[in-house]
Amino acid sequence: MALAASPPAQAVDAVSVRSDAPAIDLTSILEFQRSDTDRIQVSTAPGTDGIVRRIEVRAREGGSNWVVFALANNTDDQLDRLIVAPHYRIVSSGLLWPDLGLSRISTITPSTGDRPERQDSATADIFRVTLDPGAVITFVVELRTDKLPQLYLWEPEAYKDKVNSFTLYQGIVIGISGLLALVLTILFVVKGSIMFPAAAALAWSVLVYIGVDFGFWGKVLDMSSGSERVWRASGEAILAATLLVFLFAYLNLSRWHVRYSHITIGWLLFLGSLVALALVDPAVASGIARLSLALIAVFGFALIVYLSTHGFDRAVLLIPTWFLLLVWVIAAGMTVSGSVTNDIVGPALLGGLVLIALLTQGLARLGLALEQSGAAWAYLKAVLLSAPQIIQLILPLTVFAACAFAANQSLVDQEAIVARAVGQGPWALAAPALRIAVICALAQLAIGLFAQPAAFSELRRTILGARAGLVGALVEPGAFVSPAPGLAIYAREQTGTRLEGVFLSDARPGAVPSLHRAESGLLLTVKGAPILVLFDGETRRFLPDGSIDTVKFGQNRVPLDDFGLADFDVLFKASDRFAVDLLAPDLDHYWNAQNRDALAAEGHARLSGPLWCLAMAMLAVLAILGAEPSRTGYGQRIAVAALAAVTMRAFAFALQSFAGEVRFANALQYAAPLFCLGGFALLYWSAAPRRRRRAIAA
Repeated sequence: MALAASPPAQAVDAVSVRSDAPAIDLTSILEFQRSDTDRIQVSTAPGTDGIVRRIEVRAREGGSNWVVFALANNTDDQLDRLIVAPHYRIVSSGLLWPDLGLSRISTITPSTGDRPERQDSATADIFRVTLDPGAVITFVVELRTDKLPQLYLWEPEAYKDKVNSFTLYQGIVIGISGLLALVLTILFVVKGSIMFPAAAALAWSVLVYIGVDFGFWGKVLDMSSGSERVWRASGEAILAATLLVFLFAYLNLSRWHVRYSHITIGWLLFLGSLVALALVDPAVASGIARLSLALIAVFGFALIVYLSTHGFDRAVLLIPTWFLLLVWVIAAGMTVSGSVTNDIVGPALLGGLVLIALLTQGLARLGLALEQSGAAWAYLKAVLLSAPQIIQLILPLTVFAACAFAANQSLVDQEAIVARAVGQGPWALAAPALRIAVICALAQLAIGLFAQPAAFSELRRTILGARAGLVGALVEPGAFVSPAPGLAIYAREQTGTRLEGVFLSDARPGAVPSLHRAESGLLLTVKGAPILVLFDGETRRFLPDGSIDTVKFGQNRVPLDDFGLADFDVLFKASDRFAVDLLAPDLDHYWNAQNRDALAAEGHARLSGPLWCLAMAMLAVLAILGAEPSRTGYGQRIAVAALAAVTMRAFAFALQSFAGEVRFANALQYAAPLFCLGGFALLYWSAAPRRRRRAIAA
């Protein structure tokens, strides 16, 4: 670095750094320069003596893109600050050929003093700089790319608080999306309906996308910045593809017109090719995927509105969710284009994406039960009432994710190392995570004992109310439905209470089998009794002697109360009941007596569920704090621990199912989490002396 005099007009303006300012945005005052060689000459900011100097800096990595800025410490105190340049920022990243993130800064050279020290971080380039009282320092930054989306000057403690403030939020969002994907996958295996694999695929794609954006997969898999670009582009393409699949599956577009199938298949093949393109050019693949996502949202909403106006009830149910998706796409478009610049927008968009995935889960589970005109409010109510159970299911994994993030951050910030150096024991390090786990365990207990049964009992009434409002809720267009023993109903189309192309089969035991066919039908309720009025058809009665009696009619009334459809008794299942009704049910009731073991298993699962929160927290503490700090990162530890956490959660579900068959297995629902908690605690405690012995030997 050489020094020479230079005219003041070419000097940069210094930014005054105050001791009470937690953060300063330097982005707008940066001076971008480009050199033809690996050297650059710049004029410094005027020093305290008013002299402007000229310095020459040589690139360490052969770069030709530079940024120059100056800082002035006008206080009487020495100030330590962090220069932070995030690798990826969704704000102003661009729609076509977007900036998918890379390491931005190679080195920073000051005009005076020592070089800023690079800090370890997987998501940002961070350099620690010390400003002496009265100093004016010009910094020359060698860039690895031609873009620098953001550059902030942070007070170290303020930056740490800012990072930690998102830890619990990120853990909750990842936990919700992960368990949602797992639950929908299980439902697909159990139910087999096409809506469940479509919803599960969407949930998995959301999990991949937010995991990349939060930097979670980078920590788990030790991915480089270049690999994250490929994952981010692929995730956006897969997200668009799964949204298209869900729209096609839920609306059952193949039965409307074969062209819908052709368009969907062609679009999916195109999006699939983007995943391959992402390996070659992630920016191009991401830009096309973002544009495709916007087109799916817009044209999908137009199609939903069109089908809704033509009496397709599933389209009516899909309007709230797809409208939310459309709003999300508009907000995301404003963000990537730079119209919205707040840093909190990115995490908020990811949270909104998880909310959309939750709503699709509600559609997949409740769509058939609530399929009738005017059921949109019932659907939204059902989704809200499902929230307590979803929270209870995901809370243990959320605790694990939050504790793992917090413990990992304490090692990255070297807090745990300092705490050990001053003599703090292992339990002092684990205390914050365990306190969070206790709070979450109490919350889960309250949800299981009070919130879930209250919400689910109301949910059961909502579903049955939607069904009992009119028997038309039991008619699925294009499919045979058997709402009661001996009754099968088919309707080609349904518009409100009017049916087109109706077949009704009456095969009740003891009655003469008959088949009703009509061009159209109307579902009515007369004096509280449901009646199906058929128009322009015929009735065939299959007599005992083998003959068939055929009668044509212009209008025929078929009372449906004879099939037991007039009244719907609300039978609360295990998930709808309070703990007292589960552990001490009324055995005089036939259903209770037949399902006594299943009720007891549900009750003990709710009481033992909070123990899994403690076990998950202890697992996170053991995985992160129970071993020596590593300079190469903690990705493998987190990956193994995450796999163990998911396995433990799946084992808890299997154990509850087993206890529903074998009563004595209820004791295992308490023993399993206690065994895991005790085992993890013992391993964590035994690891502390080994670390001390290594430290003494060193």
